[in-house]
Amino acid sequence: MTSNLNKIFADAFRHLAGYHQIPQIEVRFYPYAGLHHTIRLRSGRVYVRLSDICKDSSTDVLRALAFVLVARLLAKRTPQVHERTYRDYALKPDVQRASDIARRRRTARLRRQRLPGRKDGHAAFWVTMIESMTRSRSARHLTRLTFLSGLLNTFFITRCFTSNIRHA
Repeated sequence: MTSNLNKIFADAFRHLAGYHQIPQIEVRFYPYAGLHHTIRLRSGRVYVRLSDICKDSSTDVLRALAFVLVARLLAKRTPQVHERTYRDYALKPDVQRASDIARRRRTARLRRQRLPGRKDGHAAFWVTMIESMTRSRSARHLTRLTFLSGLLNTFFITRCFTSNIRHA
């Protein structure tokens, strides 16, 4: 299956970029929390991670997905026929249901971990720090400027907060 996927992605590169020498391609299925795919070019190699929800999809859908990802990597337009093929697959009710089930199962552990006031108090510390920094800001403005990443278990603060902080 993997060699077949490598050939599909090589064909997409050949068609969209006109490369005669195709970079080395490594394609694997990854247990994303939903229907998510990534493609990266690093050190002359192409790394592709496809959602494991697509494991049982047809060759036409995988070919369409390859063209969509390669076009995104090369900053080119995706051929309409491939975009439509993948979109039709992704919007099927059974694929949507599988995506929702995977999202619920794979993020349940993360939801439990990111509750404020854990034993180490790390999250509680950041909550109090953000509240003290933003006493004059509205709650709606605050939610647009900070967020908690459940995957990284980290608070992110946008630049408008950090630019107003005065160091003693």
